[in-house]
Amino acid sequence: MSNLTRYWVLVKLDNAGRAKREVMVDAQHYIQQQFVDGEDLQIHLKIQRQLIQTINNQLNQNDLTTATLCLRCFISHQIEQICIQFETQFGDYYGFTRRDLFPFVLDDNGRPPHHS
Repeated sequence: MSNLTRYWVLVKLDNAGRAKREVMVDAQHYIQQQFVDGEDLQIHLKIQRQLIQTINNQLNQNDLTTATLCLRCFISHQIEQICIQFETQFGDYYGFTRRDLFPFVLDDNGRPPHHS
């Protein structure tokens, strides 16, 4: 799996409360058109800065929505890893697993937020 897939694969919950991965095709096309895959930290800093700049500029609604989705995908992977870390560090003592934590933090369905 490519290093950049974290920007287009969203970690979310299945009906049983387990983490599952779903490819967000619009985000995948956006990242693949904008960036070359790399393993170093610099590529992630560059991607994240450009995505945030795109969001802040709000010049194109489609780019804004897609850039936001890319960051949501990346963050979902970080959230999953933190839940795994919490389970490892504290789960036995406090009696919880990552699956107990997921419903509280992996509630993103990958759709654009509704604005009222």
